Amino acid sequence: SEVMDVEVSFLHQQVVVGLNPDVTVEPPVPPVAGFTLETLDGTAVAYEVLGRSIDYHTALHRYDYPTQTLAEVFRLRLRTPALRGLSMTPILVRRTEEATPAPAEHVQDAAERAIERPHARLSVDAMGSFWYQDTAQDAPVDPLGYYVDEGDAGDEYNWSPPRGGVAPCDSRASAPLSITRVGTPLRPGLAVKRRWMVPVGLTPDEYQRSQERVALEITTTAWWPEGSAAIIFETTIDNQAKDHRLRMAFDLGVPGSTHRADVQFATIARHARPVDPADHKIEVPAAVAPTQRAIHLDGGGRHLSLLTDGLPEYEHVYGTDGQVLVTLLRCVSELGKDNLIMRPGGQGGWRNATPEAQCQGVHSFRCALLPRPSARLDTAYIEAVESFLHPILPYA
Repeated sequence: SEVMDVEVSFLHQQVVVGLNPDVTVEPPVPPVAGFTLETLDGTAVAYEVLGRSIDYHTALHRYDYPTQTLAEVFRLRLRTPALRGLSMTPILVRRTEEATPAPAEHVQDAAERAIERPHARLSVDAMGSFWYQDTAQDAPVDPLGYYVDEGDAGDEYNWSPPRGGVAPCDSRASAPLSITRVGTPLRPGLAVKRRWMVPVGLTPDEYQRSQERVALEITTTAWWPEGSAAIIFETTIDNQAKDHRLRMAFDLGVPGSTHRADVQFATIARHARPVDPADHKIEVPAAVAPTQRAIHLDGGGRHLSLLTDGLPEYEHVYGTDGQVLVTLLRCVSELGKDNLIMRPGGQGGWRNATPEAQCQGVHSFRCALLPRPSARLDTAYIEAVESFLHPILPYA
């Protein structure tokens, strides 16, 4: 099942427009005392009330003239019945005389830094990194959802480090502004807000990163809906830095250099390998690789998938126990440059300025961690991926 937000409206009064004295306006009906949600077989559907209001609704009339009604509107969060892909199910709304539940409390608790499930736990530490633990295992999955920022002297074709060094920055070096438990019981989350100071760009000769600093305003919320195996990470970034590459890090704690990735028509195996730029005279093989929607790591008793939504570039870092870096932003100044460390063979394209490729402003991203019971990518896995990428849509 999935958790989704919907609106349910109850008619209070028909709105009459005009001054016709022969038209009698019916009085409004009493407010709704209560209602239930259920499937066709009578199974109750659990829900939370997020809000309640009286509002005007406009609809097209059979004579092509709009009509307006006064309606009582409930904003609900509910757990849907189990659905297969490309299917639908009706949910019936039945008025009752029993009182409707009060609006669910939106938690804003700075002291609570964990979400507990019967067999798993999600927490966040003082430096703003998330930790996932299957309680059947002794050790939690290593830090998740922190950030690595590094200089980018490349162009729109190739990432390339500045010749004076990449100078990576790790978001765990500075404490976040706030860590808060948010959401409602059906969709709880842990939100981390940070103001992270990083180099403003490169020096004029592009030899190294600037000593001047600028703030990256980042909010990351890890949502763990009730009944869902996947933990969804939603990130909003206000980027004011230039000439850099920003990536989200997931230390999955899976030994070995082999992983699998979803591509257009298959799932393929890849191997992280060391690369020495000195061995390549034309172009250095990229450490990053593309994925259609997910990366899979299996080993050491763990089976984990990292799902990406519109984020096609990642790196399985060689020499680590399953560290995966997902590229969020690559910010560069030109279409094509020459004499890059990663492309010593020459210019890759026209030398046009591309100021909008610095990706200034606010950006939002989604990815998810999906624990699996085995290395097999079965139907349950496919349904979980599709649920993340294509959430269920309500229609009334």
